Amino acid sequence: MGYRVELGEIEQTLSRVPEMTQAAAVYHRRYNNYSRLIGFVAADASVDDRDILDKLANFFPDYIAPSRWVIMDAPSKNSNGKIDKHALLGTVDGVRPCPRD
Repeated sequence: MGYRVELGEIEQTLSRVPEMTQAAAVYHRRYNNYSRLIGFVAADASVDDRDILDKLANFFPDYIAPSRWVIMDAPSKNSNGKIDKHALLGTVDGVRPCPRD
């Protein structure tokens, strides 16, 4: 049984973490049978990456939690001033595993 996952819902949940300035969720299809959700978050430079990842893990049920996270200073924007999700996918090599207890 599959779940319907809305990327906007994930992005809205990501923005509930006070230390985050911006967030985006991207569906990344690597192969025909393999895809994953990737969460991109921009946070204050003074905040510890591990602290952010721990907080994020508390906001999501397992079926909706992105399997990878990228923490950055600021996401790239397109000409309309919106987060450029295609440019974010270019940084996928730098993803790290989501913390699981």
